[in-house]
Amino acid sequence: MNQAAVLTLLALILSNALVVANNEQSTGYENPVQHPVSSVEAIRTESGQEAGALESADNPTTANVAAGPPSVSSEPSDVSSEEVELLARIVSAEAKNEPYKGQVAVAAVVLNRVEEEGFGDSIEEVIYSKGQFQPVSNGTIHKEPVDSAYQAAEEALHGKDPTNGAIYFANMDIADHHPNPKAKKTVKIGDHTFYK
Repeated sequence: MNQAAVLTLLALILSNALVVANNEQSTGYENPVQHPVSSVEAIRTESGQEAGALESADNPTTANVAAGPPSVSSEPSDVSSEEVELLARIVSAEAKNEPYKGQVAVAAVVLNRVEEEGFGDSIEEVIYSKGQFQPVSNGTIHKEPVDSAYQAAEEALHGKDPTNGAIYFANMDIADHHPNPKAKKTVKIGDHTFYK
């Protein structure tokens, strides 16, 4: 490998790490970092990754590249890949147009309900519990999730909870009823208000 290629690769990795660190410092939540495909091509060429591994299906001119070494496990061992997919689907259906922190918050509500009595004992049971999530009723849960929904699901699975333990949420501008009149507001993120 020539010296120019090594320097280019190091500069890309360093700039990516600085951007990610700055994002995490300002919000406390990891956000996908967008890089032009030319940067991805350089990283892929140097790392030997397959062509499709770093490209985003939603936008062929950019790709999400995470800084740092890949993790051995992308989710806690007691959560199946199907449950991660389902969690990402409900996050996308409920909050794809919300700020990233709001997407993490929706995932956290599902996980908080797993721990709470009366909602179900698994991600699947909570999500498919009758009358709990409109996207289950109207079928939008079956749409392909946005990329950020997967990352939000992963962050919630690893303990991020910007809701302070909420088990309900609603967009009160369009909701036809309060999720639980006895619940107390914990936080408002984007258009969603969270309660416990």
